[in-house]
Amino acid sequence: MPPKKKPIKQLPEGHPANMLPECANTFGILTTRLENVVLIQDRISKKVWGNGFTGMDNLISDNQRQIATLTGLVANLIASKEEDIKLLKSEKSAREEELVLTTNRRDELEAERKKDIRKWWLGVATAIILGAIAIVKDYSTQAALLKLAGN
Repeated sequence: MPPKKKPIKQLPEGHPANMLPECANTFGILTTRLENVVLIQDRISKKVWGNGFTGMDNLISDNQRQIATLTGLVANLIASKEEDIKLLKSEKSAREEELVLTTNRRDELEAERKKDIRKWWLGVATAIILGAIAIVKDYSTQAALLKLAGN
């Protein structure tokens, strides 16, 4: 006969299916502790039913301490998650700001590159024009000298 498999523990109703692993772990711990509280309450009710009020005050105070501890754990968990959310939001805004600055710097570099290319082409055009003027002057000077030598 094959060994019996333990049933998979189902999460209580209303529990979101998509939960962060650390939240699911904490939720499981809290669920287990609440189950222990329920067992203790069951024992209390059996004692009250069977033995009257013997030891009832001690059991009630233990139960109340456990409930207060659980409530404190839940409050701490919520506070830490809120701090994590604030931190993540600030990191996200810092990354977005850095991205904007990087994009602006890239645009500035592109504009400077275009200016440098334009200056280079203007320099080439100026050199061609000055060279053409120099050639025309040399040609006119040479033509004048040939006219003088030919006369």
